[in-house]
Amino acid sequence: MTNKIYAFLLLVYVGTGLLNGQERLEKQDIIRKVNEEYYAEALPLLESQHRKYPKDPDYLFYTGLCRLQTTSDIPGAIALLKESASLGSPVKSWFYLGRAYMLNYQFTDAEEAFSKF
Repeated sequence: MTNKIYAFLLLVYVGTGLLNGQERLEKQDIIRKVNEEYYAEALPLLESQHRKYPKDPDYLFYTGLCRLQTTSDIPGAIALLKESASLGSPVKSWFYLGRAYMLNYQFTDAEEAFSKF
């Protein structure tokens, strides 16, 4: 009986590790799409991951960047990039936040964001 419990716990432990590895690989693949400027292809994948992990700075940043590059949802991009920047994600998030503010005619906010870049 004890061996069955140990076997079950081992299976759960290994399975969890494999799923975490798969998630990291998926995240890297999505980020690679963004870096290769496949924004429209990456956006639905990022939005799906952002719903699962709403406080992940990477998903916030890359989802905001893709929205900025592919849609007219500039306010949505601003919200994501602003939260991403406040969580300490890549410094370039301040640049894209400034760009989003400019496209939304919020020039004072844009200047402030650019000063942090």
